[in-house]
Amino acid sequence: MAHIFIAYCHKDSDFGYLTRQELESAGFQVWIDENIQGGDIWRQEIDDAIQAAFALVVIMSPDARLSEYVTYEWSCGWGAGKPIVPIMRKETKLHPRLEEFQYLNFTSDDRKHWPWNNLINRLKEKETQSTSCIPYGAPTAVKQAVAALNSHKVQERKEALETLSNIKHPSAGEALIASLQHPIKDVRQTAAFLMSKSENLDQKIVPQLVVALEDDDYSTRYRIIEMLGKIGDKQAVPKLLDILFKDNNRAIHKAVTDALGQIGDPRAVPALIWIVEAIGDEDDSACQEITDALQAIGTPEAIAFVKKWWQRRNGW
Repeated sequence: MAHIFIAYCHKDSDFGYLTRQELESAGFQVWIDENIQGGDIWRQEIDDAIQAAFALVVIMSPDARLSEYVTYEWSCGWGAGKPIVPIMRKETKLHPRLEEFQYLNFTSDDRKHWPWNNLINRLKEKETQSTSCIPYGAPTAVKQAVAALNSHKVQERKEALETLSNIKHPSAGEALIASLQHPIKDVRQTAAFLMSKSENLDQKIVPQLVVALEDDDYSTRYRIIEMLGKIGDKQAVPKLLDILFKDNNRAIHKAVTDALGQIGDPRAVPALIWIVEAIGDEDDSACQEITDALQAIGTPEAIAFVKKWWQRRNGW
């Protein structure tokens, strides 16, 4: 998962660590350079961490203004097209490039006036907007494939996704699931298609799949529903039921019904029974699909209803 990179001067380390704590408490992953050794390894670690970030928080002070390291970090992030969120910890003149970004004022001695909520909300907005973040520690092949997702050529984007689906490194899987939020439709479509073919889908990706169900593309939604059915995690059930009631696409309805049957959560039973009773004799095939799902869920209530439905259908 992409993280937030904190750039700070070590004379401001107490505030840097406090910022990390606040952001981690808000659910973000945070990268801070507390454990890095000097030399070339340090530089490569920094570069990789910036490339993998979805945003940089830059803590500014007079000391940070003079720090070559802080300047290198935020300028590297700026050059990589990463969103920059400056924090003014102590009054100082900003570099002309940093002046382009609206800073958050943390100079008050009264901590009650520190705008943590504003910082968190701004970063949540940046996270939603972020695309094609390269997972931290990704091998070169993954970095190249992620970069190619923004190619102007459809075939290159498709080949990049196929490359990611064939790489066994965890970062490739992270990049593939992140592609479901890519602004280019064919990237989302292809990523969903390739992922749906896997027999080893990780339960950990369910929250991201549920978010991706908001996609306005039918084929992408369809593949994601298939994946949720394969994984069988019950946390997807409320969203699937919501789609069943709100989405008018017949194929999506069938996919959701199949997925609910695979997941087997008893919470779906009352809703499925209500739908069958509401449909009545208007759509026999839809009723059959739903009763098959109820049979698969297998609670006493579900089985009793299916038996009753079959009797009514066959005039017994």
